[in-house]
Amino acid sequence: MKKAYITGATGAIGMALVGELLKNGISTTVFLRKDSGRNDHVKDSFSRELARGLLRIEYVSLEELSGYALSRNTQDMQTYASQDLLTKAAGGADTAVFYHLGWSGTFGEQRNDADMQQKNVEYTLDAVRLAKRLGCVHFIGVGSQAEYGRFEGRLTPDTRTLPENEYGRAKLAAGIRSAELCRELGLRHSWVRVLSVYGPFDGRNTMIMSVIRGLLSGERVALTKGEQIWNYLYSGDAARALFMLGASSLSVQSRTYCLAGETEDGLREYILRLCRAAGADESLLGFGEIPYGSAQVMYLTADISRLWQDVGFVPATTFDDGIKKTIEWVRTYGIPLYGY
Repeated sequence: MKKAYITGATGAIGMALVGELLKNGISTTVFLRKDSGRNDHVKDSFSRELARGLLRIEYVSLEELSGYALSRNTQDMQTYASQDLLTKAAGGADTAVFYHLGWSGTFGEQRNDADMQQKNVEYTLDAVRLAKRLGCVHFIGVGSQAEYGRFEGRLTPDTRTLPENEYGRAKLAAGIRSAELCRELGLRHSWVRVLSVYGPFDGRNTMIMSVIRGLLSGERVALTKGEQIWNYLYSGDAARALFMLGASSLSVQSRTYCLAGETEDGLREYILRLCRAAGADESLLGFGEIPYGSAQVMYLTADISRLWQDVGFVPATTFDDGIKKTIEWVRTYGIPLYGY
């Protein structure tokens, strides 16, 4: 892998992925929505790489992917095309990879907005076509555990899929249809179903960030009983898995993966460990103050052996270490004003 293109680069996984790619000397282009309040994340965190030209920003929203580079006849596009021919002739060793993390409506009521979620499926297909135009030979899309619905047991790539909301249905459809389109266009396809990831640059309304925000402010945090069996993965590890997948040279045309941590624990225990890492009083934790919803997921963990078998990925960051890094980041930079 010599070049990488990324949508959805400003969240926890996206920022960690940009950092991982740049650390490994990969020429990286990120597609950002021009009016996003998150864009400063990229500019501030990677100012040196931007100045050196190793990182490039293109202000292209998901809605604009379909038209980007469609009729460009620049030297860049000619270079992409010639490199594509050369890398294919060499067996695809030095290739461009497209990472599609961008998605609209990931939180709250928007997850059940059928029209919005269906548009995301089309944006995913637009991203595949753009990947082809840019000379990429591998498309990596980020899916979700929501594609499975509720399931009592460790999720695998082959577990039955019964999504219970429009977000999950759209992610499932995007994975299937992007695989079909990649096959038609001659691209390798990887679909990575991500479970619970936390880390710097996460949205303010995720469970982890909500608890950190409350505890650092000395506020009481209302919670469920915390009996759910859960699995957490640090964003840096998630990024490393995606990088390893992009850098791999598997001959399989299409592959689905689960991306999660290696171990699971009760959600209550995770929150108590977070509280101790923050040096906060456990009396601020209001366990049982929020009743379980009718569609509450009580078991969320996965078997990641396929990632290990294919690219050798093993998570390296314990929850205790990862949550300390996340809390320190919040103390340094503050909770973001936006959220999802």
